[in-house]
Amino acid sequence: MLQLTVGQFYRFKCANEKLVYLGYNYSGNGFWHQFALIDKPKVVWAEILESDKNLITTW
Repeated sequence: MLQLTVGQFYRFKCANEKLVYLGYNYSGNGFWHQFALIDKPKVVWAEILESDKNLITTW
């Protein structure tokens, strides 16, 4: 399974948005892998569960 690294770039396999990985953080109802768009690196744009890491690929 894909090992995510904070600060590295990723994208969803089915989309073109370029994302930067922010980390595995608590957000309201549990822990999520959080991503930001590379042009807004401090704003969480997407969150995925550990079980959904297969939706992400490196960029």
